[in-house]
Amino acid sequence: MIESSLNGGTMHTMKFAQKQNRSIAVMKPPVMEETRSCYAGNQSLLSIKNIVPLETTSDLTDFLENRVGI
Repeated sequence: MIESSLNGGTMHTMKFAQKQNRSIAVMKPPVMEETRSCYAGNQSLLSIKNIVPLETTSDLTDFLENRVGI
């Protein structure tokens, strides 16, 4: 997930993915913007144990190669 508020449609999709035991990766917001409401969903998900935090393009590549098999 790149960006989502707490009540956005993306959050509904993320909750469904969790129930289905899907691998979920979430971009960490830029430090200067992490308190903006458009990243509230990110912050919420990043506090969950099985969520993979993404900070760099390498993190994304690793996630795709190791979790999804691309």
